Amino acid sequence: MNRADTAVVAYNAIVLAVGYASLRPLDLTRHGSRLSRAGLAYLVGFGVLGISVALAAMVGASPTTPTVIAIAAVIVAACVIARPDSGSPETRAIAEPFGTRGRLAALAGGGVLAIASLSAVALAAKGQLYAGFWDAVDFWLPKAQAIYYGGGGIPADAWGAIKHPEYPPLLPTLDAAIFHFTGGFHPTLLPMQATLLGVAFLLAALALLDGIAPRAFSLPALALLATTPWFWWRLQTPTGDQILAYFVTGAALASVRWLVMRDGAALRLATVLLVTATLTKLEGGFMGLLLAIVVVVAGMKLHGRAGRRGLVLLATPLAIVPWRLWLAHAGIPGSSPDYKLSYLAHPGFLA
Repeated sequence: MNRADTAVVAYNAIVLAVGYASLRPLDLTRHGSRLSRAGLAYLVGFGVLGISVALAAMVGASPTTPTVIAIAAVIVAACVIARPDSGSPETRAIAEPFGTRGRLAALAGGGVLAIASLSAVALAAKGQLYAGFWDAVDFWLPKAQAIYYGGGGIPADAWGAIKHPEYPPLLPTLDAAIFHFTGGFHPTLLPMQATLLGVAFLLAALALLDGIAPRAFSLPALALLATTPWFWWRLQTPTGDQILAYFVTGAALASVRWLVMRDGAALRLATVLLVTATLTKLEGGFMGLLLAIVVVVAGMKLHGRAGRRGLVLLATPLAIVPWRLWLAHAGIPGSSPDYKLSYLAHPGFLA
């Protein structure tokens, strides 16, 4: 194991530590099995650390190794001090309703899911060409490179010269943090990071489905998703599209969990995931707003006044405000002809 590998392991350990610590105030420390909870912790850790590091970069703090470690330490300490709302019950997989056939279906689904995940990790380690390669080269990697070499947060001049400067900086900032950890601009490390996040999403989805659907349904469904060509081939893609899908889908699953089980922890989780989605791509705010509207309407229909708690989701698109202020201060346009408010009614978003 060389220096870069050791640094990547240390970085991922920090993401996991932040994630596990964040599960405490979110009251998610008893959700799912140990393995699925590890995936949930990694997904949450990526989001919480990404939000924090991106906001720090907006005020001029480069994502250097000491900076990221300091931010992570503050997050962990705050989460340890925070008192969780103990109103959420321990959640495990519900009893299989189909006896032996159900257990066999769950076993087969789990096996396929494991094979698909491990093969994706192996493919990323081998360094094969991935889907979305040109998008990564066109603007995602140059943004991370600009932050890495900028030396003072987000360099406005370099950022404004790259395609789609209006995109929020969460993903490029975390990529730049990885470069700082490894001591150089090493974009070949990013496909593995993207794959780990994708596998974490699959495990997190399983944790969120436990207690709602039996694993005779959830594991084969997740196995089918993992082996779908458009999903599996993009697992190692270090661009914002796939990552945005993880967080919006995760927020949707958490919202369904809240609607079905009145699990307040799931609603808090959905809030964190939608804020992450908002700071990943512009579409994150649009999709988050649409999801929030659906959840609020459904919550008030199902739970009456108690459903008003879902109104917090309507505030998640406001997470883009600091980025809008940064763009205005830097003199960079905050909009793109590719995105309009009218797109909220487009079938592609509504689907």
